[in-house]
Amino acid sequence: MNAFQWRREVLLALAVCIVGLAVSAGGAWQLKQAIDLRAQEEFDRSAARTTDDIVLRLRRTVYGLNGARGMYAAVDGPITRAQFKAYVDARDLPTEFPGVRGFGFIERVQRSALADWLVRQRNDGAPNLAIRTLTHPDRDDLFPIVFIEPLARNAGAMGLDIGSEDVRRRGAERALSTGEVTLSGHIVLVQDQRRSSGALLYVPVYRGGATPATPAERQAQFEGLLYAPIVMSELLADLHDVRDRKLEVHLSDTANRSQPFFHAIGTVTEDAGLVGGGALQPRFRSERALSILGRDMVVSYNSTPEFEATINHYPTWLLLLGGSMVSLLLALLVWLQGSGLRRAEGMAQRMTTDLEHERSALANIVEGTSAGTWEWNVQTGQSRVNARWARMAGYRHDELDFSRIDTWHALVHPDDLPLSQQALEQHFRGETSGYECELRVRHKDGHWVWIFARGKLISRDTSGRPEWVAGINLDISQRKLAEMSLRENEHLMRLVTENMGGRLAYFDHERRLQFANKATYALFGGSAATRIGCRFDDLLGAEAMARLEPHVAGVLLGVPQEYELESVRDGHTVHAVVRLLPDLRDGQVYGFVAMALDVTQFKQAQVELRRADLLLRAAMDATGTAFVLFDPDDRIVFCNDKYRDFYAGIADLIQPGASFESMIRAAVQRGTQPEAVGREEEWVQERLRQHRSGDVMFTQRLAGGRSVRIVERRMPDGHVAGFRIDITELVQASD
Repeated sequence: MNAFQWRREVLLALAVCIVGLAVSAGGAWQLKQAIDLRAQEEFDRSAARTTDDIVLRLRRTVYGLNGARGMYAAVDGPITRAQFKAYVDARDLPTEFPGVRGFGFIERVQRSALADWLVRQRNDGAPNLAIRTLTHPDRDDLFPIVFIEPLARNAGAMGLDIGSEDVRRRGAERALSTGEVTLSGHIVLVQDQRRSSGALLYVPVYRGGATPATPAERQAQFEGLLYAPIVMSELLADLHDVRDRKLEVHLSDTANRSQPFFHAIGTVTEDAGLVGGGALQPRFRSERALSILGRDMVVSYNSTPEFEATINHYPTWLLLLGGSMVSLLLALLVWLQGSGLRRAEGMAQRMTTDLEHERSALANIVEGTSAGTWEWNVQTGQSRVNARWARMAGYRHDELDFSRIDTWHALVHPDDLPLSQQALEQHFRGETSGYECELRVRHKDGHWVWIFARGKLISRDTSGRPEWVAGINLDISQRKLAEMSLRENEHLMRLVTENMGGRLAYFDHERRLQFANKATYALFGGSAATRIGCRFDDLLGAEAMARLEPHVAGVLLGVPQEYELESVRDGHTVHAVVRLLPDLRDGQVYGFVAMALDVTQFKQAQVELRRADLLLRAAMDATGTAFVLFDPDDRIVFCNDKYRDFYAGIADLIQPGASFESMIRAAVQRGTQPEAVGREEEWVQERLRQHRSGDVMFTQRLAGGRSVRIVERRMPDGHVAGFRIDITELVQASD
């Protein structure tokens, strides 16, 4: 072998090795991207769940304070200390509102009127009440805490002038002036021995109950602030994904991130004044803005080492290592093949087969994700797709020319192609971390398939222009159908509930209104904005609840209830049927559905029907003629006593609902039909044919020598009216 041949074989083997390594690296990179994508989606879902949980816990406290505000609106005159304590004692604060130290009430007092105010409060069960201040003791107006219950958990708070400290005061003044529920900024509660992060939640109360329309009216009619002292570490304790050590969560004001409300990792809640963290930077981060309770806040999430440890990149390294080994072995085989050794040629063949198996395994891994993979050269238009990509559009991989991007453009819906191009350009300009787009692709059968395309720019040319883009396609048609079905169901539900001809409402297990149709709001007064969250007891009033309490208690135990209500409206008696249906899930009652249907017309129709029935019976009896009425199924609807007299032998069977066939067969069996003797079944079938013809008139002999004229006529709606006339004397006279 000369030097030239040796160099050529070495270069060929080296080229094979480089190509194999590149293919392995590309496959490993794609697999890693897919694994990281799934991890990112799981992290985002955890962050979204935690954000929803934080919002729910913050809003839950508002429901309790709104209940107290309803007490202020319902009581004529000032609330006494004893009344306020009784309201709070009726609530199970640790269970209903974790993290809330109690409920209290704050008034605004001018310094010039402070002495008289103290006398009134001391006479109202607080003989030792004194004003305590924090940082600004000399302001003209004060915001002292009048009530705070339970007192044992809030030592030191009674009489505190929250207006003497800037953060507390700003929250109180905002609630007063806007009439909105307001959460204060970060504070440390005077009653919190741990000195951890806290806040005050204010609900303004105005004379007359309703919130005035203008700031000036709100200032003039201001009565006080219901408030709840909150320890954030207790309110947000045991968040699901934080407890499972998936997330590190950090809640703070948008304008003041240096002093957060809450910070927790796993089951450990950090002091809000400190920022936890380790030496390693988290792999996943996200921030979510919250505008709630009058504050603009931001929730920051970091992935934890425990979460990141669940991300398994072992298949990526296995693929890279296996592909590299196969590439090296293949290069060796190429070199041996070049040397002319037969054994090396056989080994090369086996290694080639192994390489195909490895590639097939890689393809199976990608196929297992149900994703179609694609690569696209932006500059040349060249493209590469796998078989799964082609099957999404209903084609075999070899059925269309998928090597050109033009094929893709021809399949995409014309309205969606500009959206896809816009998303690509934004990604190429660096405005987004990746390309994402939902679009429709024309299926081979003619219908449209919804595709979620996600990709990333993986290379640029020497001039910095985009070159190769790679990504995956996922068939999301089922998800789109589900979304469409959900929208249709919501529309249908609203259409049905608003046009059902009755009232419909849903109350949770605390008896608070969560949903109602327009007819229900018309009964209660107000709208969803003012009635959602109101208790069933408050909406109906004490007198009505005294009658309905057993039914409400029963449905909350999981037993459906049905009862009738009678009321007077506009001088007329109104009847309604009310059904209470429990919302049972996994053996637990989450609430109940209340349906009320106006049955006044039905009741009136029943009365009219009974009167008409009595008149009909009286009229038929007055004629002296036997009469019977059958329904379209040949069952008795009505007959008079004269009819039963004709057939005394089977009178016990002649009842509404009895079929014509059963009666004539019973008559044959009991021997009341002499014409049927000896040919019973033939007589029954003949009589059935006569009856079903619907238009007959004939004479029939009965037991005892009686003769009867039978006349039957079928009416347009299928009913059959029958008459029986005793013609015994006429027949005897003729004989």
